[in-house]
Amino acid sequence: MFVRVTILLKRFNLKIFRNDDQIDDAERLMEIIKQAAKEGAMEVYTLADPSMAESAKLACKLLGIPATDVIGPITEAIASHLDVLPSGLPRGAPGWNFPL
Repeated sequence: MFVRVTILLKRFNLKIFRNDDQIDDAERLMEIIKQAAKEGAMEVYTLADPSMAESAKLACKLLGIPATDVIGPITEAIASHLDVLPSGLPRGAPGWNFPL
């Protein structure tokens, strides 16, 4: 899931936007990042697919958008601790069958 935030945060006078759409293709991801660039927004994202997360990171860097990958470092730390590879599948995706 890619998260963009949009509420007014009075303390910092920031516009925050949240996008709860399941982002599963690079084209949609780039649309969101380009919109963030137009608005002067910051991207805060949680993408399970490492290649999508890397695409988001690179696109934000190229467009000068401050960005934070929330789930990537956590997933990598857990995978390293358990000595496993993450599935790269978001919750509810076809092939995802792990009960909570």
